[in-house]
Amino acid sequence: AMGYALIAGDREKAIGDLYLYNPTDEDDNSYGGNLLIGRQMGRVYLSANVGMNYADTDADYIEDQTLFWGLTFEYQMTESLTSYIEFINNENKNRENYPSASPCYDEDTDEDIREVGFGITGIKGAWGIKLHAGAGLTSTSPDFRFMTSVNRGFSF
Repeated sequence: AMGYALIAGDREKAIGDLYLYNPTDEDDNSYGGNLLIGRQMGRVYLSANVGMNYADTDADYIEDQTLFWGLTFEYQMTESLTSYIEFINNENKNRENYPSASPCYDEDTDEDIREVGFGITGIKGAWGIKLHAGAGLTSTSPDFRFMTSVNRGFSF
């Protein structure tokens, strides 16, 4: 199992969340938990990831608890370098829509946010770095997403 917290500053377009189509005026905290199940076969690793996202918000139009799931194919190029391709689906937290007669009506407003992405992960000792590029598959997804993350492992 894997827990996480999203720490974000002013997220005017909410792209950092990747599950909230409509932006908010607040920097609401987000939490979640994921279950990652995988199988290693030589240099190939297949995994499925399912979890819940929670946004601590008072906005009426935001679903505070939503489902996340993903599928990943990884290939270990060297002992410390892995490439991957993944498909992810985030249930959209936006519950707001206008009446169909309104010029602001959008039938896709609550569509799930889907992305296909690829990247490289490097690990050296307890440290890791991930470079990711993704393309949105639905009208509510960001067209493109680029991300870099630094990870630190701990042993207990």
